This record gives sequence, C-alpha cells and structure tokens, in this order.
Amino acid sequence: MRGHVVSGVLGVVAVSLLGSAPALAAPPESAQASFETQACGFPVQVEITGKTKFIEHGDGLITLGPAQKATLTSTTTGESITVSLAGAFHEKVSPDGDLVGKATGHNVFGSVSGREGLTYTTGSVSYIQDAETGVLTITSPSAKIINLCELLA
Repeated sequence: MRGHVVSGVLGVVAVSLLGSAPALAAPPESAQASFETQACGFPVQVEITGKTKFIEHGDGLITLGPAQKATLTSTTTGESITVSLAGAFHEKVSPDGDLVGKATGHNVFGSVSGREGLTYTTGSVSYIQDAETGVLTITSPSAKIINLCELLA
C-alpha cells in the first residue's frame, strides 16, 4: 500500500496501484480523519472532512476530494485555518518505483523537498515521491503556493 498523509500529500490517501481493473461508477465516499503532525516543527491538529473517490485509470490512480476540507490548528498558539482540499491527484508508479503525480485544484503537501512545513497549493503541481526515501519533490509548480505553518505560528 502506498500512502502519503502529511509525509506526502495531506487529505487524500493513495491506495495500491497494483492491478488496473476498471473503476466502477461508485459515488464518492466519506473522508473523515483526525490526526496530529509535527510537519511545522510544532504540533498541528488536523481535522479532515468531505468525500474521496478513487478511480483506477490505465496504470495509474486518480484521487478526487470533492468538497473536502481540512482544519489545521496549532496546539501551541491556538491559531486555526480551514482550507479546501477540493483537488485531484493523478498518480502512477514509475518503473523505478517512484510515485509520479500531478495535483490540480486545492491541495496540501507535507515534507516537500526544499520547502519546510505544510505547503498549500491552488492550481497545478507536478511532483515525484522517491520510493526509497519518501521525499516528495515538486517538479513543476504552476500554482499559488502558501506556507500554512507561517499562518499557524
């Protein structure tokens, strides 16, 4: 199973990309989660609500987050922010095992190479997550990028 909540992508969790059976036209499922992360260098409580839908497509996976939101609260300062996670991820595993993807819409990334904290994007972002190290690198940002940790500090 390949997942990436906060260590990669916060909000939607990618499932195994092995096998490529055609997806059924099932409706989105409830996506409720609550967890704490240290991605900002201080504790942040994350509450996720909304829906998630996974669609297998060829050798990849499309993950949708319709009406999905995340409320992030610094348990140190009490500052809180709610952001939309109404985005989509188009991902596949490369021959060397890396996760190659493109995120569109509104998304939050954690542990991004060259960026500290939690990175909020609005627009289109291409990325690679190294299979061995788990490090996620944004390779082509065509999006507005905001450091959420600065807003929560």
